[in-house]
Amino acid sequence: MYGERIVAFIDLLGFKNAVYESVYDVDIKRRIQAIFDILNREFQDTYKEDDNFSLSKATGKEMTFFSDCVVISYNEKAMGGIFYTLIDLVHLCIDFGYNGFLVRGGVVCGEIYHKKNVCYGPAMNVAYLLESKIAQNPMIRIDKSIFKSIEKYKAEHHSIMQEYEYIFHLLKTGAYYLDYLAQYQEFDSFDYYCKYLKKIKKEIECNLLYYREDNKVLEKYQWYKEYYNEVIKQQIEDDYQHLFLIK
Repeated sequence: MYGERIVAFIDLLGFKNAVYESVYDVDIKRRIQAIFDILNREFQDTYKEDDNFSLSKATGKEMTFFSDCVVISYNEKAMGGIFYTLIDLVHLCIDFGYNGFLVRGGVVCGEIYHKKNVCYGPAMNVAYLLESKIAQNPMIRIDKSIFKSIEKYKAEHHSIMQEYEYIFHLLKTGAYYLDYLAQYQEFDSFDYYCKYLKKIKKEIECNLLYYREDNKVLEKYQWYKEYYNEVIKQQIEDDYQHLFLIK
């Protein structure tokens, strides 16, 4: 019934409140529709039925989304599956952030049954607990089970060191969470990446002001601001950082 899979569980923070607000706010309604357009496109790409080569078919990728939650998994035969899972999450986080939603989640390796909209098992429980209890701030935490499985899931043409290098490039140095804001190579150009960062800056500044009386939400945006500023200091030349940094 169960198989060992790499499992990512992510939650869109503030989505439920946004649904209520969308009744009278056209912009929020547009953002919600954009999220579901993204998810529908990802779902269709995952389960595309044709005879051409498909990375999803080759790696046994499964995807489920419901309300404000998304589950993605790759099977035990997915060489490079950990890297592919993290890259999927990088792209989703970038798209969700562009539409004004923060993401929190957990990534684990363990036993689960996952076929389209049917998803359950011990690994699902662990991923959910990692998201809801451990990852208090808007981050995607990586469970230690992932690091123990890197050698098993490495791409055939990579050495162990190469696989570690590719995976850790996607993670925050010294911490075990996804460093998606720093992945400029996933954009069409560095100019487009800079435009994205400026949009994120505006979103953070607006929400820090909007939630100034709501300590619970405000703490999350303060953490996100610190993470964002760290990325700016790493990725943007000193002479231009003042255009991006949030004071």
